[in-house]
Amino acid sequence: MKIKKTLAVVLTVVMIICALPAGVFNLIASADTEGYYTYSVTNGEAIITDCDTSISGDVTVPSTLGGYHVTGIGNSAFLGCRKLTSITIPDGVKSILNMAFINCSALESVDIPDSVIFIGNGAFRNCSSLTNITIPNGVKSIPDSAFLHCSALASVDIPDSVTIIDRSAFASCSSLKSVEIGTRVTNIGDYAFSYCASLTSITIPVSVISIGVGAFYACDNLQRIDVNTNNSAYTSIDGVLFNKDKSELVCYPAGKAETAYTIPDGVTSIADNVFGYCSNLTHVTIPSSIENMGDSAFYYCTSLKSITIPSKIKNLGDNVFSYCSSLTSVTISNGVKSIGDSTFSYCENLTSITIPDSVTSIGDNAFSNCTALASITLPDSVTSIDHNVFSQTAYYNDSGNWENDVLYIGKHLIKADMYLSGEYNIKEGTKTIASGAFSNCRWLTNIEIPYGVTSMGEAVFYSCNQLTSIEIPCSVTSIGERMFESSSLKSITLPDSITSIGDRAFINCYNLTNITIPENVENIGNEVFNSCTSLASINVNDNNDAYTSVDGVLFNMDKSEIICYPAAKTATSYSIPNSVKSIGDYVFFNCKSLTSITIPNGVTSIDAYAFYYCPSLTNITIPDSVTSIGNWAFNNCPALTNITIPDSVTSIGYSAFSYTAYYEDSDNWVNDVLYIDNHLIEANESLSGEYTIKTGTKTIAGYAFSECTITSVDIPDSVTGIGESAFSYCEGLRSIKIPYSVTSIGDSAFAHCSNLTRITIPKGVTSIVDGTFYYCRSLTDITIHDSVKSIGKGAFHICDSLTDIYYSGTETEWNNIIVENFNTPLQAATIHYVVAGDLDCDGTVNANDLTNLRKLLISGDYNIFSDVNDDKKIDICDLVRLKKKLAGTIA
Repeated sequence: MKIKKTLAVVLTVVMIICALPAGVFNLIASADTEGYYTYSVTNGEAIITDCDTSISGDVTVPSTLGGYHVTGIGNSAFLGCRKLTSITIPDGVKSILNMAFINCSALESVDIPDSVIFIGNGAFRNCSSLTNITIPNGVKSIPDSAFLHCSALASVDIPDSVTIIDRSAFASCSSLKSVEIGTRVTNIGDYAFSYCASLTSITIPVSVISIGVGAFYACDNLQRIDVNTNNSAYTSIDGVLFNKDKSELVCYPAGKAETAYTIPDGVTSIADNVFGYCSNLTHVTIPSSIENMGDSAFYYCTSLKSITIPSKIKNLGDNVFSYCSSLTSVTISNGVKSIGDSTFSYCENLTSITIPDSVTSIGDNAFSNCTALASITLPDSVTSIDHNVFSQTAYYNDSGNWENDVLYIGKHLIKADMYLSGEYNIKEGTKTIASGAFSNCRWLTNIEIPYGVTSMGEAVFYSCNQLTSIEIPCSVTSIGERMFESSSLKSITLPDSITSIGDRAFINCYNLTNITIPENVENIGNEVFNSCTSLASINVNDNNDAYTSVDGVLFNMDKSEIICYPAAKTATSYSIPNSVKSIGDYVFFNCKSLTSITIPNGVTSIDAYAFYYCPSLTNITIPDSVTSIGNWAFNNCPALTNITIPDSVTSIGYSAFSYTAYYEDSDNWVNDVLYIDNHLIEANESLSGEYTIKTGTKTIAGYAFSECTITSVDIPDSVTGIGESAFSYCEGLRSIKIPYSVTSIGDSAFAHCSNLTRITIPKGVTSIVDGTFYYCRSLTDITIHDSVKSIGKGAFHICDSLTDIYYSGTETEWNNIIVENFNTPLQAATIHYVVAGDLDCDGTVNANDLTNLRKLLISGDYNIFSDVNDDKKIDICDLVRLKKKLAGTIA
């Protein structure tokens, strides 16, 4: 047995639809080969899954393989067929799936029949010789990156059937000169036509209601964007795109010849990327009405010479003027409060900058690589600044501006040379110490901070290996994140002025032995004292209203949460006080002396890493009050042989008990599966075929079956919770029945189950959370109970076969579900509103449904529409009620 590697299911934006039939029983045959083609058979229809890369020239795909009609071109089927010059797809093919022809670099033409109604994401990506394409009328969506980098594609007509042009659909089609957008398109995704260097004009039809960020970004020759006058969401003025009421400037075409532009009065917002790559513009007048300026608004405007930023703009976004290499004059009006990351980076001709008194925060690299910038005025108002804000400027590179290996600008200490050694006294009058200012000063042994310093950024003394002590003046009010991480501090006195201690502030301070939390601290971040292996005591000032300590152990004020048990305490046993309801993250991390811990009844949660690496801990009894155990909670407790988990626990995180003695004992694994009491903890990756979870199981832990080669799982109706990524990367999993007892399904629970064809979300589940079915690319239909009120980010990303959703509620109820980003397949699928008793989902309750219900009762299977009396079980009572319903004796 082995512990599974942590899986990071990364959500990417993909908008997908498909029209594969949603059969109740999908029969998938093993792969067969005929000629160049490998294919699989589903419901009596062939899908091409692979093609010999030696195939070349002009190719006509056969209409049948093995006697079965070809209806689909599968995922990556023709990947890398670099000698293929043209292809004719036979009539009858309905779908061209994800990346079907990706990297077919010699492919010049494709004949797509009218039968095709679905084209998958990246289907023709990197087909750099493809000159034209006809998209059949019937295709509803052009998904993510469908024609990305088709650099020879000169024209495209988008039929009226298409409603969505998704993210980067035609990005970097550098030869694309004309686009006819269909009259039913409602959404144009982020960067859909970006880097289309030959595109000169485009017309937005009446139907479009949403245009994504950078949809026409870096279209160097785009001279105008026109909008149908009846469009309700957008308008254009002289070829410049605005929203309908002209309050937001959406896109200024990069190919417009004018050298100057005045934004109309009344405009309040400049969207992201609006003027990106407008190389002809030398001057832009921004009216005083502007309140918001989006990220990268003037990115790479290489001819722009001057700019005045009006006072109503409070926050300058990231990269706004980055790479404006001709910019010589910048006026930032008083009123601007923050300057974002890399806002003016690589403005190589900017020689001076004056930051107004209104600015309090300047982001990372804001003026970095402004190589001519020699004069900088930085006001006292700035309280947040990073050490690299002015890196690689003339000022930064001028050794004359460094005082004893330390760079100051005004009253701000920006950066110390990493070779600074011995003792250092920060000069009087300093107000701010920038984030990372002394990071990696490995020979710095002592530092004196003068009174008057009010702000110290993040990681200021990170990895100062020889810094053993420091005194912080009472003018400082907060300890920033990671401020002393990996330093050699033995002791520190925090002044009463401190109100907050940031995340990981003292992490890896191996020599720190004790610390006192002063009376005014209101907030202590996460992992503050993690891996402080010499820390024996944390004391709290008696007058503190937020925190307290008992025998050197840190609690919140009412002792409902234990926050940190110092790692160097020598006691061998510890009883957590009865008042505690929550054991926080990392509380007992690396407590080597503890052999036993008593958790009182009343504790409801044991959080991530709570007991990680307690090497002497031998047994643990979790009380009946606990409902959740976090990731890695008891991981790496090598002496832990006895574990008791009550049925009250409904959620167990990833690797919660890995590398314990119990975990390593092969006798505790039954048929490659580890249970602890009524909880399934982990299945070995070698587990394959069909698996039945034992009756009485309450919880399936996070990542329990991840990467197993199982094909089906039978979950008993005792299970209430399915953990995060519990079945992720089970690429052979084709069927799974989630029982009515389940009330929670974790993030990414079925992500990358690429052969899962259909699934039912039962009554009781209220949320389909982030990434639940991410990359379930064979999922054709899903049944959802009306108990579901929200669908998380990317829950259905890359579900490229999803065509039908069967929902037990009304259309109004469906529209009220909160759906987060990256779930476009839901928008493209057909929604069926099904009433109880309509088992075949044909829109009527009739005798066929009665027959189907009898079959289900015999087979023991179910669907949510068979629960006619809504009691969360399928039995003879449902049959009786359905009979009465058909007889008309009940409604």
